[in-house]
Amino acid sequence: MSQKPIREYAGKRLISSWMDKMNISEKYNTLQTMYFISPDTDLNNVESPFEKNAKLVAKPDQLVKRRGKLGLVHLNKTFNECVDWVKTKINTKLTIESTTDSLRYFLIEPFVAHSQDEELYICIHSCREGDEILFYYAGGVDVGDVDQKAIRWVVTPSMEPTLKRDDFIANLLSQKVLPNAPFNDGKNRNYVQKDYHLFLGEFLFQLYRMYSHLHFAYLEINPLVVAKDLSGVYILDLAAKLDSCAEFVMHTEWSDIITEFPPFFGHDPKPEEAYIQSLDERTGSSLKLTVLNPNGRIWTLVAGGGASVIYADTICDLGFSAELGNYGEYSGAPTKDLTQKYAETVIKLLLNADYANKQSPPVLIIGGGIANFTDVAATFAGIIDALTTYRDELIAKKTLIYVRRGGPNYQRGLKLMREAGAKLGLEMQVFGPETHITAIVSMALVNKTPSENLNA
Repeated sequence: MSQKPIREYAGKRLISSWMDKMNISEKYNTLQTMYFISPDTDLNNVESPFEKNAKLVAKPDQLVKRRGKLGLVHLNKTFNECVDWVKTKINTKLTIESTTDSLRYFLIEPFVAHSQDEELYICIHSCREGDEILFYYAGGVDVGDVDQKAIRWVVTPSMEPTLKRDDFIANLLSQKVLPNAPFNDGKNRNYVQKDYHLFLGEFLFQLYRMYSHLHFAYLEINPLVVAKDLSGVYILDLAAKLDSCAEFVMHTEWSDIITEFPPFFGHDPKPEEAYIQSLDERTGSSLKLTVLNPNGRIWTLVAGGGASVIYADTICDLGFSAELGNYGEYSGAPTKDLTQKYAETVIKLLLNADYANKQSPPVLIIGGGIANFTDVAATFAGIIDALTTYRDELIAKKTLIYVRRGGPNYQRGLKLMREAGAKLGLEMQVFGPETHITAIVSMALVNKTPSENLNA
């Protein structure tokens, strides 16, 4: 599963579309008008889609967490006041911890007056066993540690076909699981327990059905406001991720809503990333590239999504996270031509990097686990062609190249790589599956030998 975040605007549109399709949007008042602002919006020439004098909220929609605590939520304002506020914030720099980015995308939506005891917390995320739901009867910016507080319920694949509203009431809302919830306090006259359970239970049931059907991988709503008089449900703040691998089956239902998967806050999309993505879209194989540090000293050409995580983690564990240039992987038996283009892209990034540690040479790690069906020799042939193209520049930079791979036809692939290294005059060391998968990282970065305890 490839989890990619989406904007709050897109997530709320997906929920609104689903509730409308289920003919319950009027019951839950989920068809809320919103206004999205992008760099293409002319803020001096905008028209309000809201009722005259409606009270609204403006905030960045750029995968930024804790916007309220950062002073980035403009509350209870008119449309013109919201636009004027956006004008003061747009293109300004924001630093969160060590990450800096410019604010470019904003969302304006209705302001919902409510009391704090109407705020709830709900999160659904995919896990190995199925989908885990976290629910708590209080929400908002001061909800605290929901991992400790929340009720947890795992919905397994075998349970999905027979799920019903009453399951959500029993496992998330009932007196048995939430004895301290205000809506379960028989003395609290603001709530009629049965009506509240039925109203919210149906909403949570439909929310989960949407999550599953539309291939969400993560959905957090905090706060989720449920009016005491049951006049509506209001999603005030939302964070979500979709399984991008489902894009081809969700084309119809995503098409007019999911027009992009935005980059993470602080990450400006690079032309190289767009190029690899364009190659990825034209093949059944997988080609992924994220440039972490354009001036990194350490670059990776890793086969396999799992292996890519292991290599990146090992580089960081050894203390070289600041020098890691990229994260990515190629898998699914890409052709020689595609592998060559992918390798050339990474090699060019390495050669163009102006890294700070001039006393140490750049490192290219060509790694991977033991392939199931990818022909190692075929993909290595593409990498060898890329190394041949940039031979002179790699030598001039005194680049160190470490190779480790296993799988179908790996003996021939390793032989070809060794011969290429010798013929091209590259500083290259080549290892097979008898060497631990991450041993080449320790060899390259801390000068350990294969016989040393690499976990020491």
